[in-house]
Amino acid sequence: MRGSGSFDVRHGTNAAARLLARLLRLPAAGVGVPVRLVVTETREGECWHRTFAGRDFITDQRRMADGLMAERAGAFEMLFRLDERGGVLLYRQVGFAFRLGPLRVRLPRLLSPRVVARERTSADGSRVGVRVRVIAPLVGLLIAYGGCIEVEGRGA
Repeated sequence: MRGSGSFDVRHGTNAAARLLARLLRLPAAGVGVPVRLVVTETREGECWHRTFAGRDFITDQRRMADGLMAERAGAFEMLFRLDERGGVLLYRQVGFAFRLGPLRVRLPRLLSPRVVARERTSADGSRVGVRVRVIAPLVGLLIAYGGCIEVEGRGA
């Protein structure tokens, strides 16, 4: 799947949130930020290559045996239960871990960043609306972004 669009991106307003966003190389804040998405199949699942105004943000997603979806960004892994409600796909985070090769250390919920995400695909599959918020413990809002991706080769 390939697509492009624009998102509004914002960071938390406190100094810790801004510093953490820079250290993690998260997308820069802005309105109408150009976004490109390329999803490719891999041996273990899918690679999601997002580009926000020229800055890459790449994650690997895979289904787990227990029905959860794992999304890995560098050394961070989030575990989600996917629920569909009224045409909206909800990503319900149920875990967070640090990964180094095969070593996986789960963090207790109290110390875990919280990701709240949802997506809605148009009836003809030509557009996908997205909203994501990441809240870090002791920091608050780290990043929030949302907008619409126009899927290449779909629709009218």
